[in-house]
Amino acid sequence: MPVTDDETLREILHGNRIAVVGCSTSPGKAAHDIPKYMLDQGYDVVPVNPFAD
Repeated sequence: MPVTDDETLREILHGNRIAVVGCSTSPGKAAHDIPKYMLDQGYDVVPVNPFAD
């Protein structure tokens, strides 16, 4: 569904909750370090990895 009004687009771009697909528990991997950085910056990160325990 296309976003057609400025207010809706602002809400999407200024949200602070983000799902990160493919998160890793291994430090040193981008799939770990980037979500950690986002958490440190105040984002609400929802990790998604169907293979993780």
